[in-house]
Amino acid sequence: MMDLFITGVIYDLSPLRNQIENAAEDVVLHIDSPGGDAFEGLETAHYIANAKCKVTARVGFLAASAAAIIALACDAVEIDKNSLLMLHNCWTISIGSKTQLRSDADGMEAIDKVMHNIIDEHCDNGDIFDAIEKGDVYLTGEEAAATFDHVSLVATKRKDGMAAEAPLVNLVQENRELRKQVEDLRSKNVYTVSENLQALMEQAKGV
Repeated sequence: MMDLFITGVIYDLSPLRNQIENAAEDVVLHIDSPGGDAFEGLETAHYIANAKCKVTARVGFLAASAAAIIALACDAVEIDKNSLLMLHNCWTISIGSKTQLRSDADGMEAIDKVMHNIIDEHCDNGDIFDAIEKGDVYLTGEEAAATFDHVSLVATKRKDGMAAEAPLVNLVQENRELRKQVEDLRSKNVYTVSENLQALMEQAKGV
């Protein structure tokens, strides 16, 4: 498995595209970016679509704009429930005559169509395009998983390895339920918590 990274504002991803094109093993593309150049995003999406190996996007806190298009172009997307995916139409700054402004607007329409094609590839909600036409669309991890059939909700892996990535895991809720069950049993005098288990439960309160 090859790990590649997109972080910060997107300007030049040609080195990453070369790595994707020549990958001899499956790729995990870690993305934490507010987006950037639309052409860089679309060209990278093209390379992903033509990659010889499977490319999985793993979203950090944010994949927005061009970064979101790159993520959605991947074969699979993994995202935490507290992460964000942001979609919108392309932006530009245009200077010139009215003819030039119209030409730029036509070009933006074409770019938007290509982005919409990528979004639509795995989208289960056609209404999202109406929302995108109105402005920025922010999706939490849970909303992204409900909107796209190749997006999976995962729990972020902690550095100490205690919370391994797993689909639809909610460790906090599980810990609360366990403590409640134990407290109910203790109140009925049918169960006594050992010192070792009590210590583990106290440590788990921080999870």
